[in-house]
Amino acid sequence: NQAALLDDIDGEGAMNFRDGAIRGVDIPNMVRNLSIETLLGWQQSSDAKTDFTQLSGTYTIENGILTNSDLNLIGPLLRVTGAGTVDIPDKTLSYRVDPKVVASLEGQGGTQDLEGFAVPIRVEGSWSRPRIYPEIEGILQNAQQALDLLKQLGGCLFGGAVSADQQL
Repeated sequence: NQAALLDDIDGEGAMNFRDGAIRGVDIPNMVRNLSIETLLGWQQSSDAKTDFTQLSGTYTIENGILTNSDLNLIGPLLRVTGAGTVDIPDKTLSYRVDPKVVASLEGQGGTQDLEGFAVPIRVEGSWSRPRIYPEIEGILQNAQQALDLLKQLGGCLFGGAVSADQQL
């Protein structure tokens, strides 16, 4: 039966997509608009999307559980790395992604290690209604460094929204 087939899937593979979008979530906008409401988690929106120039990674599947440790997304103003699991039989996922909003419009062939503002994000739950929320402790571990990066990037990404005299 179908359930038994899904439980027995084993293998490995790679993916490499170019010039696309992840629909339902706008990662750069989520990171730019951090507020107290984000503690409750972000919701999907049919209008939202995250454009990318490259999305790649490798994976292994054992007993229907896909494991990925090298997710890499490159897009304008954004670099994302990630790792996690996808339970194919149960149709659930558990991922931690590390998006970094950067001051560069370069995509494919752009500099990989650009300095930027990073907010770790958890994506967990069912495929149809995953919960997407920030790992705030990732920011709070060095709040002053996060504010300093926002100040540096502010002119191009945030319209200068973070002033030079703001302090934590």
